[in-house]
Formats: sequence, structure tokens, C-alpha cells
Amino acid sequence: MDGTARLSRCNARWMVCLGIAVALLGCRCPRLQTAPDEGTLTGMPAPWTGAVPLPRRSVHSDGGPTLPSATADAFLRTGLSRGGRGVGVASRHTPAARADAAGPNLLVLPMEFEGDNGAANGNANLLRLLPAYEWPRRTHWRIQHMDLITLADAPGGLAGTPGNPEPIAGPRAIGLSDITHLSFFAPTPSGSLLWGAGAALGIPTATDDVLGSGKWSAGPALRLTYRKAPWNLGFVAAQRRSFAGDSHRADTDQLLVRGAFRRQLGEHWYLVSAPIITANWNASSGDRWLVPLGGGLGRKFELAGTQWAASVQGYTNVVRPTGAPTWTIRLTLTTFISLDP
Repeated sequence: MDGTARLSRCNARWMVCLGIAVALLGCRCPRLQTAPDEGTLTGMPAPWTGAVPLPRRSVHSDGGPTLPSATADAFLRTGLSRGGRGVGVASRHTPAARADAAGPNLLVLPMEFEGDNGAANGNANLLRLLPAYEWPRRTHWRIQHMDLITLADAPGGLAGTPGNPEPIAGPRAIGLSDITHLSFFAPTPSGSLLWGAGAALGIPTATDDVLGSGKWSAGPALRLTYRKAPWNLGFVAAQRRSFAGDSHRADTDQLLVRGAFRRQLGEHWYLVSAPIITANWNASSGDRWLVPLGGGLGRKFELAGTQWAASVQGYTNVVRPTGAPTWTIRLTLTTFISLDP
């Protein structure tokens, strides 16, 4: 089988997997008042982006949802209200009021199909899942969690890979790559600037040596978002250094930065750029950085009673280590899943 046919078969395989995931999620997701979009690090729960997905309830003449009083009061205080107006305020000392003040309990699930092209040893196809959620959640603070889970069809020795800064050469492999988990302590948002500080953990879950680092790694993490309509600007950064794992593999020391820049275009369309920047501190200065430049266009829509957002993006690696891909195309689907009982 020639390279073109192999690539077509791999693309079809990942698109089938993505379609199955979309269908399963569509059966479970509630109908939402506001469609999801892509905010900091591919679309975070409502407090991370300022795009609040609310369950469909009765609607005022001005288009705003009618909310329970404690929830409406919390949204008004945090600047996240979409027009809801409650009557009276419940006691903030009751468990119900504290839960309402924390806002809707959501899992946001971006799914990214990415094709990396132009690498010296072959192209790669990736299916990246980035689930984000909050637990525990309190009135004035919460712990925000996010995972970077990648299924890859890639050759060995692919430079600039997030979570695998010291790749080893080898034949093409298909399977799970290393998982990265991030947790942030963050105050409940009360204005245009949102922040969180915490830690990142790299877990050597790769099913093939060429897809992972073979190392446990950890380090500090930071997230920062500025939102003021129609803009949403931010990033998440994690610096990880290996501390355990396969003694035959090289130690790792990598910076990972995920940017997120979005501008709303009317009600449904938006411009988006979400580059993944990496720096391998163990490499020589000429092979240290991978810096993509690009972006794309997205749209919110409804499918089978569920709100979604989809975008198509393209990036060129303006700075890249030797052997890394030269350009990337990405298809993203994002949705919210209610975790409330």
C-alpha cells in the first residue's frame, strides 16, 4: 500500500472514531441555552470562558433565561448572567445556595482531529481529547481539572510532541500516547480577568515506546484568561520535569503552552486560534522550540437537540526543531455535558 492510500485509511479510521464519540455524547448531553465555544485551552467550563451554557428553562421577553433566585444572584455577582432575573435571594449559608452560587456543574469536552504534515519521517494523525471539569466547587473558589489524552497514528522520532520531548526512532505505531493532567486552584470569577495556579502531571500511559516518553513528570502550571466581548484571550502553561520512569529513556524537561484567542462574529460564528507551543530545555537552542502560527473559523450549531461548536484551523510551524512537522490542519468539536444530578 502506497503512502497516499495509507494516509487516507488512517484519516478514515480516526474520523469514524470521532463520529462514534459525537453520536454517543449527543445521546447524553442536555439541551443548552448557550452553545459551547472554544475558550482557554480549547474551551473550558463556563467560569473559564465566560460562555455560560444554561439548561433550557422558561425565557423572558428579552431572551434571558429565568433562573432560581440564588443562581441568578450568583451569576449577576460574577458577571456571568445572560439576562436571568431572580426574585429574592436565598440564604448563602445553605448547601443548596452554595451549590447554586458555584454555577452549573459541567464537563466540557473538546475533541480535536489533527493531521501533522511535512515531518522528516512521515505524517502523523492525532485524535486529542481534552476533558475539563471542576471538583470540588465552592462559592468563592474551585479546583479546575483538565486532561490531555491523545490517540496517535504516528512514526517514531517525531520532534516537538507535547508530553514526549525526547522521542525515540521506530516504525509507525497506533495507540495511546502519554496523558497529561493539570489541576488549578482558582477563585470564582468576578470580572474580566480569570486566573488559576496549580500543578501538572505527566503519566507514561503510551501503548508503544515510540508514542511516549516512558517517564513520570511533574511541575507547576498556570492559566490566565481575559474576556471582554467580543474577545476571549488566554493561555494555559505547564512546566514539567521527569522524576521517575524507564531508566533506559532520556530524562525530560518540557514547557507546554496552549494559547486560546477567540473573537465572536455575531451570534453563531467566531474566529479562533489555539496553538500548542512546546520547548524542550534539554535540546540545543536551535532545536528547542516548536511555535505554530495560524487559526481558523468556527460556528456554534445544534445537532439532535444538543448544542455544539465546530471549527477548522490551520497552522504553520514558524519555529520548529529538526524533523518536526511543517504544517498542521485541525478539526475541533466541542460540547458541554451536565454533571448535575
